Amino acid sequence: MTTNASPAPHDPGSSPGQALSRSGSLDELYRLLTPMNVGPGWNKPAPSLWNEPRKTFVPAHWRYDQAKAALDAAGRLINTELAERRNLILVNPAEGNTYGTTRTLAAGWVRWTPAITLQILGAAADPGGPDDARIFASMRSLRDRTDPAHLEVRPDRVRLEKAPAAAPFSQMVAKFGPQAVPLEQLAVLNNLEVDQAVPAGKLIKLVEPGRPRP
Repeated sequence: MTTNASPAPHDPGSSPGQALSRSGSLDELYRLLTPMNVGPGWNKPAPSLWNEPRKTFVPAHWRYDQAKAALDAAGRLINTELAERRNLILVNPAEGNTYGTTRTLAAGWVRWTPAITLQILGAAADPGGPDDARIFASMRSLRDRTDPAHLEVRPDRVRLEKAPAAAPFSQMVAKFGPQAVPLEQLAVLNNLEVDQAVPAGKLIKLVEPGRPRP
């Protein structure tokens, strides 16, 4: 008698992802990253800039699940004195290459929180030039926004108000204070002329100013 065994369900934490996430030291993490063609952005073996373009890059593929596991390990092993952000730079497996991703794109993953991993792509007008370094510098400099002037930005809002008494539209609007749009635009929004009489109790649309970015 024969039986058909069902295949075991895929375990997203199995090797190599499990080995990456459980790395016990940076040396072990670096060793596991090498066959993935992924390098730690906090420990670059070569400078970001080159004197002339290099033209030996080859097609390559990077697995997100493996990179995520490596970043989880980096979250435990890297403190803020060594790096503000745990980021991985995608390294093309071309012979002799230790840093770049492609000739036209700079790519990497950044561990934002244990639950959030950002994937970042940047294109430089002059691959291998200063813009490439700026892209990677931007990846490493991501941080939470804390400036109240930026956090308290509010959009303009449309609200309805009843006309308290009969009056021309322009005079009616003036009673409700400053508006976020010119009077002429506000009249169009209400399907009225600027000096058209508005009866008491009629609903009119107002545009309340928000709080713009500084």
